[in-house]
Amino acid sequence: MEFTGVNFHGGDVQGYGIAKLPQSLTKITSVNDKILARGEVSGHAHILTGDVELFKDSNGNVFAAVGKDGAYHQHYKENMITEETFKANKNISNCDHTKECFIPEGFYAIGIDRQFDPNAEAWVRNTD
Repeated sequence: MEFTGVNFHGGDVQGYGIAKLPQSLTKITSVNDKILARGEVSGHAHILTGDVELFKDSNGNVFAAVGKDGAYHQHYKENMITEETFKANKNISNCDHTKECFIPEGFYAIGIDRQFDPNAEAWVRNTD
């Protein structure tokens, strides 16, 4: 994978610019699957909105294709997310992280923060 150096970061979610999308991806279409990460305590979710499509590979890795109008990384109350929410091409964040996070046109590999759990001796996703 060739990285472009154009990245974004918001809370537990990072986007790493890549030159092209990998082959054999499946488009993500359901509202639930478009949620990149969840705030287990606060009830917020990390989503991308605007001119963006999400895809996943056979290992569950997520990729984004952002169109010419750009997209936004949002922190939004999970119980308020509908299909219409994903169309918003402006900052609509309504949770603890509300700083605007514009994402320019391009392809991105999506990463989620992890931490090492010494008891499990494994890397695990961060939780609130």
